Amino acid sequence: MRLFDRASAKLKYPKIRFSQYQLYRTSGGKYPGAIYVSPLERNSGWYARIEVTGLLTLNKYNPLPGLEAQLRRLASDPTRYAQEHGHTTGNCCFCKKTLTDQRSLFAGYGPDCAAHYGLPYPIRKKLGGRGKK
Repeated sequence: MRLFDRASAKLKYPKIRFSQYQLYRTSGGKYPGAIYVSPLERNSGWYARIEVTGLLTLNKYNPLPGLEAQLRRLASDPTRYAQEHGHTTGNCCFCKKTLTDQRSLFAGYGPDCAAHYGLPYPIRKKLGGRGKK
């Protein structure tokens, strides 16, 4: 939820996309402010809903095996989860861009997304590079 709270200050429709699913926040409907977990094809239903209270509801009619464990890992350490996705796919899970810069490759996401979602972004010195930050 905090990732979306931070990103909503700068982005109109923040999303997080992983290999099998995406997360997005609703603004209206029966559960305003809830985060939905859906297939990458958004018109294909939903897998889970995380209400503003933190209650997780899995869709029993459209299950995704292992989703609950993945969401718990994401919630416990979003930086690491995003980093692993970037390292595995070579793309940022927030904007889907290909990671090309040395620091972005190391972080698993780019500097703009780090700023939008409130995640740490490495400085050049930590990577062992030369020159200024």
